Amino acid sequence: MDATAQSKRFRALASRWITRGLGLLVIGFFGLMVALALTNEDPVAPQGRPVIGALLACLAGVVLSWRWGRAGGTLTILGALGLAAAVLASSQVTGLGWESVLVAVAYPIPFLIVGGLALTEGRPAGPADKAGGQ
Repeated sequence: MDATAQSKRFRALASRWITRGLGLLVIGFFGLMVALALTNEDPVAPQGRPVIGALLACLAGVVLSWRWGRAGGTLTILGALGLAAAVLASSQVTGLGWESVLVAVAYPIPFLIVGGLALTEGRPAGPADKAGGQ
């Protein structure tokens, strides 16, 4: 194996494990939030249910991206867009005001990062990659 092919393989392997590591952090943080919200004494408020559903879709996408990069990344990004809409609608109902736009933009950022990384890691090899001898 020549140095160029070995370098490409190392970068692909590093990218895969960076995506998985960030995915574990996201799953840990947001999974804890969902678990605490669902196991609380008080039930989830009606305006919070779409947020919980979108979070579960995002978390499922992150888990799927470990095995199927493109499918998991796509589900994660679509879930993140749904999460932004759900957070915006939920925060408007609670009367947050203009800050709701900031919350709706900031909340799905970790999922967009992990989903984007999963999509780039799960892309099919192009002609230049196949010529590298893999």
